[in-house]
Amino acid sequence: MATGTVASTWQTTRALTWTATGTLTLSPDGQTLYTSGQVLTAFDTATGGIRGTVTPPGPSSTYSFVGSAVSGDGATLYASYAAQIGTGAGLAAIDSALYVVSASNLTATGVVALQGPIATATLSADGTALYVPNSSTASTLAVDTSSLTVTASIGVGGTANPQIGLGGTTGAVGTSGGKHIFVAGIQSNSISAINAGSNRVASTYSAGAQSPSVTGDNPPAIIVTPNGQQIYLAGSDFQSELTEIDAATGKVNGVQCLIGTGCEVIEMAALPDSSRVYLSGFGYTFDPPAPIFFYVVDTATLKVIAAPKMKSVGAMAASPTGKFLYIATGSTLSIFDTTQNAITGSLPVSGVNAIAFSPDGSIAYAATGSTLDAIDTSSGQVTGTFSLGTAAASAVSVTPDGSQVWVALAKSTSVVVVNTQNSTMQTVDFGLAAGGVAFGVQ
Repeated sequence: MATGTVASTWQTTRALTWTATGTLTLSPDGQTLYTSGQVLTAFDTATGGIRGTVTPPGPSSTYSFVGSAVSGDGATLYASYAAQIGTGAGLAAIDSALYVVSASNLTATGVVALQGPIATATLSADGTALYVPNSSTASTLAVDTSSLTVTASIGVGGTANPQIGLGGTTGAVGTSGGKHIFVAGIQSNSISAINAGSNRVASTYSAGAQSPSVTGDNPPAIIVTPNGQQIYLAGSDFQSELTEIDAATGKVNGVQCLIGTGCEVIEMAALPDSSRVYLSGFGYTFDPPAPIFFYVVDTATLKVIAAPKMKSVGAMAASPTGKFLYIATGSTLSIFDTTQNAITGSLPVSGVNAIAFSPDGSIAYAATGSTLDAIDTSSGQVTGTFSLGTAAASAVSVTPDGSQVWVALAKSTSVVVVNTQNSTMQTVDFGLAAGGVAFGVQ
């Protein structure tokens, strides 16, 4: 403004329609500039960096954003979109925020506005930082839990490209000590290790060519052994080896698939001492049903040391004691003895789609459709059943002190909170679908 010269040029996308007008919108505080086009792009006006992008509703490459207006408080952006050729348009209200909830009174104590859809959050070991994968850009946002401000936007491998259907990062996972947060990037098929102290990418790992997702180049999910030494990837596109990455060297290794047609990993779990990893999924076949596999992997040798026969394998979780796993196997909940590497019993709990243990491992919480069962792990008896209403559970989390169980509901904006001390329940409606729950220090 002072010199009348161009200070910088920022790259955006043009709208694929002849009627693109009003394509620049500034937030009330002047910190964010929204540009319309094939995607709606949010620029940081101080740095010129892209804070996030939003894809228009509808089929890929069908609509373009052609204009936008922001609410007075900057919380909601209204963006119009139209077909590339011909008629047909709509108005999208975009609200992307992270809600902070008091565990004592179940009320929202703060809201952090974030560009782009958000996925599940991961808390640092000391509770001072929350890591939120941004689903529309290849970045992970670090949020200060005391001031509720974004302290860093950490770029990870790859660059989002919504125009060709590639989304953002996968859900973040952390080591048991919380020193590092791991997140899978996109497009470059990479995984980044973020130092939780400095909010910088400490290491970047190539996931290897044998681990593409069927929906894009990024692995659909990852787990890291609690000691932080190994990374395992879900989905191997029916390859002959399942992918493991050595976190110290970055070397991509393979765990042999014992099915000749190739393996596709669906569920993963690790023992607390990191000595064993459990991988399950199915093999490729032209004639259904597909063969089911369940592998016990020795993390020291990367060898499959046991492969018990399973008719079905669903959600699974390892007990904090490391002595057993609970595995959903259709009509029952199987008990897998980690010493014998065999199923030694079963519980008459059917249709389990999410499992979580109390911190001491004495109680397991199993979501079965629209109910939550509390199971005494010593006796195997169901000691309590809680109705979740009409919605099905999608995720179960237990607070660090074991006093509450939080159940996220599929296709719902509500979360059910069960008080384990007095068996009371409360439903909290956040106004948006909850992707995950992370617990901070009290």
